[in-house]
Amino acid sequence: LDGLVGSEMCISDISISGDQLTLECTSPDYDVNITIVNANGQPVWQCDIAAPETSFVSIPLDSLPQGSYTIEISNDYGGYLQGTFQL
Repeated sequence: LDGLVGSEMCISDISISGDQLTLECTSPDYDVNITIVNANGQPVWQCDIAAPETSFVSIPLDSLPQGSYTIEISNDYGGYLQGTFQL
């Protein structure tokens, strides 16, 4: 991922391997909302994930066409991360 910016959150690693995007959280203490938007700004994947399950999240990317995407990760406490990636 390129240019991951935002406020502090528990996300310790975000990576893409093959057709999977994975997120790891060191202290999964709160629910997160993850949205992936395409280059046109349209959401193409969205999920609310409960706190215990945020320690490791795997997002399948095989249904998305090649292009530029932005991932947005937020929580109810004002935490926010955003980064871009290419497929």
